[in-house]
Amino acid sequence: MVDKTTITVGILILLLASTGILYITLTAEGLKIRIDADQATFYALNENNRYVVVGRELTSVWEGTTKLNRKLDLIELKHEFYNKSSGKWELLGLDFKILPATNIKSTRTTYYKSNISIRESWVFDASNPGANYFPVRHYIECFNCQGRILQYEVRDLIYDGPTIKNVESPQSFGMDMKVEWEADRSYWNTLYKSDILKVRFKPQSNYEIYKVRLFDPVGTITLTLEGSESNINAELGSVINVSASIEYQWYSQVAANETACTGVWDATNNCSKTYDLDWDTLGYSNLGNVSTVYKNYTTRSGADPSSMLEIRYGYSGGGAGVYENLTIPADCWNTTRLQFAFGSSFTNYLVVACFNGTAWPWLSKADTGIGNLYETRMWWNASGTVCVDVPDSPAYGINYSCGSDSTSFDFNLSSFVLTEFNDSTDSKTLNSGVVWSTDETLNDTDWDSTYSYTNVIDHDWYTFGRSNAGTFATYYVNFTGPAWATVNNTIMRWKIMTGDGKTVYVYNTTMALSGILCWNA
Repeated sequence: MVDKTTITVGILILLLASTGILYITLTAEGLKIRIDADQATFYALNENNRYVVVGRELTSVWEGTTKLNRKLDLIELKHEFYNKSSGKWELLGLDFKILPATNIKSTRTTYYKSNISIRESWVFDASNPGANYFPVRHYIECFNCQGRILQYEVRDLIYDGPTIKNVESPQSFGMDMKVEWEADRSYWNTLYKSDILKVRFKPQSNYEIYKVRLFDPVGTITLTLEGSESNINAELGSVINVSASIEYQWYSQVAANETACTGVWDATNNCSKTYDLDWDTLGYSNLGNVSTVYKNYTTRSGADPSSMLEIRYGYSGGGAGVYENLTIPADCWNTTRLQFAFGSSFTNYLVVACFNGTAWPWLSKADTGIGNLYETRMWWNASGTVCVDVPDSPAYGINYSCGSDSTSFDFNLSSFVLTEFNDSTDSKTLNSGVVWSTDETLNDTDWDSTYSYTNVIDHDWYTFGRSNAGTFATYYVNFTGPAWATVNNTIMRWKIMTGDGKTVYVYNTTMALSGILCWNA
């Protein structure tokens, strides 16, 4: 019989089985993940309020065209919570019922021949209700994989397109799902019409770590028109406010903005090795000493307090370093600068601390015998830059703005139509729907030499052209409309008047002012 227990951790509900299988549910967003010995399955609530599969993550190792067999009896599943009191990750057990909001980490380690192993970790933040932070991170560590191929694939996606090679990261799918990976480190990928995405990496050393993620990207960029996302018409003299916002995303910063070293460090593995941007070199204090390296990171614009500090540390005797993501305490969070101290005691431990303005509380204290520091990096959870813009003409009275996570501006035009805008790119130009004439044909000889036809096509509503006395000047104009335009309700705005501004005569001296065409969608 399989024993299981339900654990409440902040906003997350965990179902842990004695077999090691773990369900993590974000009830408020209708999302669930099941982590097994061979895959991770993502579920989402559909319109019938039933959980349906929206993606299955699998990882494998290949030698050429041969897929390596896993050692099934050695697969390890480990589920931990971050104990803020001790500053350590601790195992979840079947006797747990309720935990305060903290980070949850689920790790699966798979072993192969030739001492090859894959360690996959999913990190969840039980204090952050955003669907796009579920999980916060998913990374794959590959040990002794040099010369092989690491394949990350997602099956059972909701996709109705053709097979495509070399797609860009991220890719969006049905039920609002998205898959992202480190595109600059992968050498091959294919999106199959059979609802499968495969991405391959070629590890270049005996230790590599890759960031991948299947998640629900709630948000993206959305423009709101007067509080609505539907089409609206702008009438003469009206002012319309358009605002935009963008989802948060993760940004990596390895190089600290400031570093300083104190104490006596080993002559070869010195302090500089802890900030040389090389994750395979390390530094530690000289025997019998406690040495410290200080690192300051300038807070990224728009960054959120859920940003994390990643470190790699190791045992004094050598061996593979351990990677850990540390939550930053609220009292250490600063919108200007984050300050960290890493204290190395060669024969004892490595301590990580942050500055809260008056003191240095510990973030983490490694086990006895761990005194090496390899490298650190900040993972900023920050919004991307979003800009809202319109064509240069005839945009009169625009208050343009561009911000880190949201922006807005006002239109004050004579007349135009806006169409709904909803896109996921970081910067986008909004088509106002107003089009100037794109092809004009005029008879030069019939226009007044002072009030020339050029005044009719200069896009200025207050300059005009007129015919010579006793002649009739003709102005032909063609408009090329946008692809989304329809004939119905398309409006021509034109201004024609006589010299006295009251009556239009088609056979006498007339004056014509510029016009525009307002397309409707």
